[in-house]
Amino acid sequence: MRLILLFLLITNTSFTQKKEIHFIQYRFVDASVPPEYHRSYTITATEHDWHYTVDSYGTIISDTTQKMTEVWWQEIKLAYKKAKLRKGKENKGKGCTGGTQVTIEIRFATNKQFRLTEGYCGGRNLGNLRGNTAVLKAALLRKD
Repeated sequence: MRLILLFLLITNTSFTQKKEIHFIQYRFVDASVPPEYHRSYTITATEHDWHYTVDSYGTIISDTTQKMTEVWWQEIKLAYKKAKLRKGKENKGKGCTGGTQVTIEIRFATNKQFRLTEGYCGGRNLGNLRGNTAVLKAALLRKD
């Protein structure tokens, strides 16, 4: 019985470690508007660092990096779980240009990763990203 319990404990720990998140990136691409109004941004978080870049058509306007705290990193991972992000059926636009787009990339300890995208253009939701991206975004923007 003890051997079985030990095996289950080791197996469960290994499984948990394999599903451990090591990298989260939230990328927002703004609509096609004049450069003075255009703001796209990328938020990247790892267990060590947080990086936030704002650009206008590739010209960096703001670039900030800070150390990640353990508490903040745990809150971000919890927000990821609460967001229930998943891949859905791809919604493709027909001839729409100039909308906004969010791309979320997650990397795990196993080197597995996923990248999902949602967009909004011409009054339609596009892409394959499903879930509550606002929950993850809020946790990523909260600074310690």
